[in-house]
Amino acid sequence: MRKLVRQTVDRYLRAWATQDREGAEEELAPDLDFRSPQDRFSGADAFLAECWKYAMGLTDVKILESVYDESSAFLLLEWHTAHGPYCSAEYYVLRQGKICKILVTNNDPDFKNWCR
Repeated sequence: MRKLVRQTVDRYLRAWATQDREGAEEELAPDLDFRSPQDRFSGADAFLAECWKYAMGLTDVKILESVYDESSAFLLLEWHTAHGPYCSAEYYVLRQGKICKILVTNNDPDFKNWCR
């Protein structure tokens, strides 16, 4: 199961970094619960409708650290953009092979400096 969790999250992240909205949507459960310091969304459609615009500036994603178990993943990520990189910590929960929960923490200057 850990391999499935890793593969699903990796495909999801790669879809964001390559602006492949259909690929990202394929990995999400319809009833996704998304939370970040800036936003909260119930449902994959609502999340993508509002947040997909952020994928347009991405050029790559690098996994700095990761922990996987049978149904979840915790990642420290470095996202690359034309304006430089930024870091985030992201927690994913999967149900029946789809991402059903995402918790994102980012944009803290101390966190960004600590990741480097």
